[in-house]
Amino acid sequence: MASYNPTTFKATVEKALGDVRTILDNTRRPKFAADVQHKYDDKFLLAETLTSVGIASILNALAPLGLHDKHLDRMRSWASSRSVTLRLKAEETCTFLREVTREEESKTTHVTTWNDSFTRKSKSVTKITEWFWNYHIRYELFAFKGNEPEKSVLFQSHSATVELMTTTEHTPYPKDKVRPSLDVNITWLLQLLDDDHKINFNIDRNNSACHTPRRNPEIISALSELSRIRSWGNSVHSYFVSHYFKVQKDQGLNLTAVNADSLFVPILPLFEDPEEYEEAQSEAPEVDDSVVSLPPASEPEHADDEKKDKEKEKEKKKGGKSPRSSKAKLSLKGLSKKKKGAKSPRSGAKSPRKSDASSYSQLSLTPGLALPSGVLPSVFLTPFLEEQKRTFKEKFDELQKQFDDQTKKGMLVRINEAKVAVLGLHIAQLCTRYDQAMDFIEDMLRQQLISAIGKVVKPVDFTKYLLFHNRLLFKEAFRPDGFSFAVRRPDHGPEGYVSIEAQLADGSLKEPIHTSRAVSYNSPPMTFSLTASVEVQLKGPRFLHGWVSHQFSGDSGQKLHLVARARQFSSFILILGRIPSANAFDPSHAIVVTNKDLIDIPLDLETIPSPKEFADSIESLSPEQQRFAKAYRSMQLSSTLFGIAVVQIKPQMEKLLKLDDDSLTKEIKLTQELQKLFTTYHIPSDLISFDGDVAAPKTEKVERVKHHVSRMWEMIKKEEKKQLTDAVSASAYRTLTDTTRSSSIVSSSISSSFSSYGGGGGGGGGGGGPPGRGAIGGRGGAAPQMSRDRNAPVQQQQQQQQQQQQQQLPTSSLSSPSPSPSPQAGEVSKTQPIPQSMTVTDIGDTDVTALPQELEAKFAKFDTDGALRPTIVNVGKVWSKSSRKGLLSEATVTSLNKEDLKKERTGAFDLLDALTKSGLLSLDSAEIHVFIAATHSFDRTIMDTVIQGNINPIEKLERSSLIVTTSIHRTTPDKLIDGNQLKRVTEMNTKLLAYE
Repeated sequence: MASYNPTTFKATVEKALGDVRTILDNTRRPKFAADVQHKYDDKFLLAETLTSVGIASILNALAPLGLHDKHLDRMRSWASSRSVTLRLKAEETCTFLREVTREEESKTTHVTTWNDSFTRKSKSVTKITEWFWNYHIRYELFAFKGNEPEKSVLFQSHSATVELMTTTEHTPYPKDKVRPSLDVNITWLLQLLDDDHKINFNIDRNNSACHTPRRNPEIISALSELSRIRSWGNSVHSYFVSHYFKVQKDQGLNLTAVNADSLFVPILPLFEDPEEYEEAQSEAPEVDDSVVSLPPASEPEHADDEKKDKEKEKEKKKGGKSPRSSKAKLSLKGLSKKKKGAKSPRSGAKSPRKSDASSYSQLSLTPGLALPSGVLPSVFLTPFLEEQKRTFKEKFDELQKQFDDQTKKGMLVRINEAKVAVLGLHIAQLCTRYDQAMDFIEDMLRQQLISAIGKVVKPVDFTKYLLFHNRLLFKEAFRPDGFSFAVRRPDHGPEGYVSIEAQLADGSLKEPIHTSRAVSYNSPPMTFSLTASVEVQLKGPRFLHGWVSHQFSGDSGQKLHLVARARQFSSFILILGRIPSANAFDPSHAIVVTNKDLIDIPLDLETIPSPKEFADSIESLSPEQQRFAKAYRSMQLSSTLFGIAVVQIKPQMEKLLKLDDDSLTKEIKLTQELQKLFTTYHIPSDLISFDGDVAAPKTEKVERVKHHVSRMWEMIKKEEKKQLTDAVSASAYRTLTDTTRSSSIVSSSISSSFSSYGGGGGGGGGGGGPPGRGAIGGRGGAAPQMSRDRNAPVQQQQQQQQQQQQQQLPTSSLSSPSPSPSPQAGEVSKTQPIPQSMTVTDIGDTDVTALPQELEAKFAKFDTDGALRPTIVNVGKVWSKSSRKGLLSEATVTSLNKEDLKKERTGAFDLLDALTKSGLLSLDSAEIHVFIAATHSFDRTIMDTVIQGNINPIEKLERSSLIVTTSIHRTTPDKLIDGNQLKRVTEMNTKLLAYE
């Protein structure tokens, strides 16, 4: 595939336009196609025309190599049933002739003089041995049928022998060598010719595989075939220039002349503005513009064609419709000679210069190629092809002057070989230009789309557009809404918020994703295991969320995060996991969110193959292998149900402690003390729960619980004090023992310590020795005195630790919460609780675990592209936690790794164990959110999807959204779609809208 650079390509075409102006009449105003207003169908005509002229120009280049009418007819007959191959075959031999030894005098004379009277002159003589070799080479250029090279059509061949000399006895070339044949299949070229040698190339725009003028089976096939021909042409040129021409040294030839720079390449994407042409015609003498073809040597029926074409042109001027598909035909009739008396064309071209027409193909264009826009690119083809042949003549005349003497015996390189090399390179250049021209047509579409939109659309832009589109598509009651929920009891302020937010690649603030949502208030409880022996029931509303993501070339333009926020003096438990069955929850992560904590959890999306991709993949597997694949896919589909459970702590504590509803709402200190008793000290709830008359007033019950909690804290403090005292004694004993053992090493250091603690001096029962000696070596009360004095700082340190721990215990006697800080302005819109008036579909006791299989069936039936893939939501391995140590403290952000998450899960499960009495009590104040996702995957980028695939991704995502939303709301598509959009959507998705 040739590389395409828009700037370079345009410069090449603009340069060629200089030659074009010398070819055409002054009334013609061809321009670079992108600079002329035209219609979409014009691009199809341009692609067809460029392909036809590309084929014609290649056959033009083969004519000087020996392609004649008879050859063409025979090869066409082969191509009807077998392949036809063009081959360059070369064989070489190198044999020893003789060995010659000769003497060669040096050019330097040595002079020797004796006694100023005698002189002797001498020269050195070198003995040289030379070896002579007979080098013979033969090549053939021919075409053959199928796999039968013996049945061939010979284009040309040459056999030559030269004598080579070396200064070593080693042969310069192998004794016998048959070079690998250079083959190219030209069946495709020949099959495009009809019996009159006219090129019939058309793009079938009714084919479902035809997407754009560049992306269709016909052009793709042409690009593939011409790519092989380009490789062949380069290989032929390389063989002659890099090997054949270099065999014979010092031949005095200018081999740099063997190039194709001056040859005209007629593959030019040009359009002509019809208004400018009409204006130029009005100012110029009248010419017969209806004749747009060269006479094909002997085809008198062309006169009738021209007459019919005139009639079509008249009908067009009267408002008649032009044909949808052009049928450009280039005639190759008369390859070997030109009919006598044929006139020059009058299609806007100047009379062609004299050329060797007997050697090249005569090409003509069938008239009648006008388009609705009036653009006539094909009108220039005939003079362009004639110009190509004229440049052949000029180039060969130039080579003739340099290679004229090479026909003499003993010279290997002749003009024929130079022609083959030049034409091989020219054929490669033709194919490269065609490749670039097709890319230009596609790039023209791209630039026009960018100009219309004003930017290159990226996944981020597409995500933002879909929010706008869904507001128009769905009725208000069924519009996808942001996944953001307040954690609260009815008629109470929120304890916090839980949301799934998308971080867009453009760096904008995170925003909640929009999901289709339904709810079930009557679903049976869900159970999950805290330990192998403890199961807990979750009761509460069950929300079902459906979300359709998208990817373009693997890029979604966004990353998902599950965000949990708690308000000050508030807390709740967040549990994440899977939904393996209708009444089971399989938790994988859990965390307690409290006191303005902000937990940021990355979510990773893992797509599995679409139903169509899965079915195609297992089609050729054995029954056993298919059963294995289906069983594993069943597990994967079950994993697409991602569960989020939110448990409120205060209501559950009230139930646990046998308090009335709402008893702990304003008891902030008590709530925090209770939570610490359960999570830090694992106190059984029976020790502090209300144990009086059930009919007692609410305040009495609360005070009774406070009393129990106060006594529990007193007991804990006493126990801690006792443990601290024991720890001090143990520490003092260890200090004394360690000091005694190391006295001989650090005696001076210990003495100074005694001095500072008041334990030094000369007394202590040891007499008047040096300070410290009596303390260490003395007896009686000296050692105990040292122990008490030495331990004094330890006791002080321990007392400070006691005071710090006591300060950590709740000391405030707050009976009502402080005013909670209001959310930030940017946070309100994202975390606003669901309005009570909002309509949410009640799906009753629907089994959500049946949803993956239901969507699987719908994907297989309605997703004809096989691009909608079930998606598994996985929890990220590293979380982010923002927390505050105090009311006035700044927030600190920490990362929670695998070990941290394990501790958080253990702490949350311990609290759940206490709140449920190890499973005896159900969790009544809980919400369960079941989240299921699907991803519509496009293989290309957004722009390539639209330009190359001719696909509107909006319509594809619209269909995918309808498939998922109908399953979430348990209804038919027509009931979801807004009335203003229903007709349009029905026309685009007839099959889906008919589904019940």
